[in-house]
Amino acid sequence: MLIKEYMQSKDPHAFRVIHAVLERVECCAERGEEYDGLTQGLVKQRIGKRKVLPGTWEMELIANCTEDGLSLSHTTDAVNGYRVEEMGLPLVGRSAVYTAYKSTQPVETLVGVRSQEGGPEWANAGWRWAAQKMIRFGIPIPEGHEPWDVTKPTPLDA
Repeated sequence: MLIKEYMQSKDPHAFRVIHAVLERVECCAERGEEYDGLTQGLVKQRIGKRKVLPGTWEMELIANCTEDGLSLSHTTDAVNGYRVEEMGLPLVGRSAVYTAYKSTQPVETLVGVRSQEGGPEWANAGWRWAAQKMIRFGIPIPEGHEPWDVTKPTPLDA
């Protein structure tokens, strides 16, 4: 009676929880196992419950990929490729790879802001790059500041 009341309630969370429990009970009954309230029998069927275990080659692969600057998506693709081709295991999600990456306690060094050194050559190169963008997007270049005329000083030479 209590289950029927919750299933008819307006609370979508209660419905999802009860529905998931009933699915687990049904799965255990089909296998001939006793339902113990845990999800142990369904770990292989649900992608969100898969983990990358510490001390495995997968962890080494995650460390190598992140050190090489690969994104989380590319690292996940590499791990899944290894799991399927080499080990015959099912895929893992990005959250499992991210959790495994964070468990390695990586040292993340932020690059500080510093001034650009190089003198007027760098400044003029920057101006010419900005002028290319202005031309590309149809923004008029101020009169007398043509970046391709090397005989005239650019605004940064003065």
